[in-house]
Amino acid sequence: MRITLALAGFTRDDLDIQLEDNQLTVSGQQAAEDDREYLHRGIATRMFKRSFVLADGVEVSTASLDNGLLNIDVVLPQPERNIRKIEIGGDSAATSGINVETKGEVQ
Repeated sequence: MRITLALAGFTRDDLDIQLEDNQLTVSGQQAAEDDREYLHRGIATRMFKRSFVLADGVEVSTASLDNGLLNIDVVLPQPERNIRKIEIGGDSAATSGINVETKGEVQ
């Protein structure tokens, strides 16, 4: 499973990913730039914070930033199958002494 966030203009140094209990938090803040004056700026530079509540047992495996997309891979480990053989107890000779009623008669 994967969580993907579009974060154009952010670098790895601008981002912070934290996992506390089952809450995954991604936050970002770009470093202050020089005093340029822009006529138009297509990419916002404001800070953000986004949180996700993960189900019990879900683990974060990797995070990568490629071409403005932050990809966070999460996995749900499969439980190990526990197979064991159960021995059958008792003696077959002891079970032959059971009385079985048939049509009111005891054999």
